[in-house]
Amino acid sequence: MRLHHLRAVAGEAYFRKALKVYLNRHQYGLVETVDWVRALEEVTGRNFDQWLEEWIYRGGYPELQLGFSWDQATRMATVSIKQMQKGESKKEELLFHLRLTLAFYYPRGEERFEVDLHEKEEKFCFKLKSKPLFFRLDPDYECPTKKVTLEVPRPMLHRQLKNDSDPIGRIEAAAHLVKKTSSQDIEVLGQALRKEGEWGVAERIAGALGKIGGAQARDLLLKALPSGDPKIRRGVVRALGAFLHDDKVARALRKTAAGDASYRVEAEALASLGRIKGPAARPFLETALERPSHNNMAQSAIYNALAELEDENSWEILIRGAEYGARKNSRGAAMRAMAKLARRFEARRGEAMEHLRRFARETRGTPAAVFRGKLEAIQSLKMLDDLAAVPVLRALAANETDGRLSRQAGEAVAHLFESARKPKELGELRSELDDVSQENKALRERLDLVEKKQEAALDRKARKGKTK
Repeated sequence: MRLHHLRAVAGEAYFRKALKVYLNRHQYGLVETVDWVRALEEVTGRNFDQWLEEWIYRGGYPELQLGFSWDQATRMATVSIKQMQKGESKKEELLFHLRLTLAFYYPRGEERFEVDLHEKEEKFCFKLKSKPLFFRLDPDYECPTKKVTLEVPRPMLHRQLKNDSDPIGRIEAAAHLVKKTSSQDIEVLGQALRKEGEWGVAERIAGALGKIGGAQARDLLLKALPSGDPKIRRGVVRALGAFLHDDKVARALRKTAAGDASYRVEAEALASLGRIKGPAARPFLETALERPSHNNMAQSAIYNALAELEDENSWEILIRGAEYGARKNSRGAAMRAMAKLARRFEARRGEAMEHLRRFARETRGTPAAVFRGKLEAIQSLKMLDDLAAVPVLRALAANETDGRLSRQAGEAVAHLFESARKPKELGELRSELDDVSQENKALRERLDLVEKKQEAALDRKARKGKTK
């Protein structure tokens, strides 16, 4: 990513010429980053020490906050750009020197300007031919390692989502409409989802509606579910997994899981049933375990869903799915589900530990036959987050002949000791924040309903006044 930015800074022709010089000079030799930069300096006649300092030797990346204002009388656009990134200490001012392009888009055509960023906060004024539909910073993505936040009027984001020919621009607009969302924003996202032809963009729009939540966003996602593109359907189904305890969503997911043309969409629907914790989800999931599925992706999704449901009654099914001889591509999902349930139900922790230790020490068959199971058992012991797993993991790290397994076991031991030093209250706090988020979504729905009723009452009053 940084090399891509360096190529834009140096220029394509110079970059390729310097690359040829670098490869010829250091063929079969040992090199450092500075060797490449020196070759580039030799070809361009420019100094790149500042670029090295900002992008290689220190940490961080640009975080830019953009604002926009328009003066119709003078046809003057003002764009404010503020660098928001922070240094490691309060006194350290972490600034980047950037030359980027600002593009203003009209119904027909566009205008582009180069801007140089040097300060913490800067403003740039542009005399334009008319008010733009929307604007973008670095539309060609010459500096991909940056984060941009748009503090612009909502209609400008709506127009960008509808009219930008660049998929990345539409994705950026959808992401920014998630914050401080209004009913109109949700409607615009829903319309864009139905019309979007690029599956990657449609998936992000669906994800935005899932984050927003509420009945309006849910209904728009359900309308988009019959899309002819399986990748779009999968994105919509994944977004529907954010609507906890929603009967309407549960019915749609069960229908999709029971008979979609795509294995992947079916698997995503099964996983989403677990995430929404739908009514009667466990019996439905358990009966679907025997269905045929490419690479056992449906079975993996079902075990993941059972873990999300956190229903202790599924314990025996998870053990059978994790045993040696079960479907090899879904064993890992069953083991991880066991670990998650054991963390939820303390009485199951010892039993889970016993099974996972046994799976981690499997020796039957050939090493290749047990590699996947042992690897998944190590990851599940790490997920169980219990220091009682340290002895078996240390033994694996010391004695395992496969370097991949040995390394994973050592990393799991380090993680368990690090995790033991962290307060357990953090997990509880995250759970409480999730609950607050759900309450906020419900409150926003009620507020939207009150606003609509007020608008309807005022409209009715206005009509009565006209008839008099």
